[in-house]
Amino acid sequence: MDLILQKELPHQQRAVDAACSVLRDVEIKRPVQFYENPLVRLNDPMIRQNIDSIQSNPDNGVQSGCRGFTDRGHFLGLDIKMETGTGKTYVYTKIMYEFHKQYGFNKFVIFVPSLAVKAGTLQFLKDMYVVISEMYAVMMRTWKFVY
Repeated sequence: MDLILQKELPHQQRAVDAACSVLRDVEIKRPVQFYENPLVRLNDPMIRQNIDSIQSNPDNGVQSGCRGFTDRGHFLGLDIKMETGTGKTYVYTKIMYEFHKQYGFNKFVIFVPSLAVKAGTLQFLKDMYVVISEMYAVMMRTWKFVY
């Protein structure tokens, strides 16, 4: 069975743009070694300002009851909520490539709620590896899943 993918739909691109804009103008120290992720200054006030701007943008559809920011100090938790069948896997895969392209990130962790979703995610990543890599002119390393 062939994968039928509608990509770069407006709601998908808005999610990618929103996630990537969280780190816009934030102090980021580029990695020294190719296998390291950059160091992000998590207490940079621009993070809070960027999140507030994203959440208050009516095009992003964030309801007022869902807005907010919790300073967790040593990590930055970002949620992107999308309905079933709207392209979440495509969106977070594209976000990984954008974070690599814009900020130099190389390592990502994907949490899934079940073994079935894990299998579907792995299959999607395998199926889309060449397609998305060609979009970004970079071949990212393979994935390692931990149970």
